[in-house]
Amino acid sequence: MAHILIAAFGLMFLLDAADKALHFTRFTTSLSAYELLPAGMTCATAIALGLAGFLVGAALLGAIAVVQAAAGGSALLLLFAAGMAINLARGRKDLECGCGTAASGQRLQWRLVARNVVLACVLLIAATVSSHAAPLRLIEVLPAAFGLALVYLAVSAVWASGSQQQFRLGSL
Repeated sequence: MAHILIAAFGLMFLLDAADKALHFTRFTTSLSAYELLPAGMTCATAIALGLAGFLVGAALLGAIAVVQAAAGGSALLLLFAAGMAINLARGRKDLECGCGTAASGQRLQWRLVARNVVLACVLLIAATVSSHAAPLRLIEVLPAAFGLALVYLAVSAVWASGSQQQFRLGSL
């Protein structure tokens, strides 16, 4: 099971990196709206975050330094959680989370912070367990990992649609 989780996280990080690259303007706009970076650092930070996510995803899928890649992935998840939490604490719930295409338009919520913290923990636990198991055979775990990644994307889309509906109703 740990190998399936590792592969699913690898897919999710690669999909997220691709989304950041394909929708770079939307991502930088969302990142800028968080108001956590010095002026002029948004573009470079967006590139760095996308590249970091790509490297984490590739390493997890390639079973290369899995524990270190998982630590990097968990750090990214916690960094995003911290950014959301800071803005929620500031009372800024109207910001788009920037969580990717599946969650496009999703507003900041505490459940997104909790989701990222839980995912970071699950990733670290799975990496630790998988490091003691037999080597990852991607062909055996990829179908299940793909299924888990689809479930994650579906939940994100449902949360986003509920968030948008709630936001529209709240602004009437």
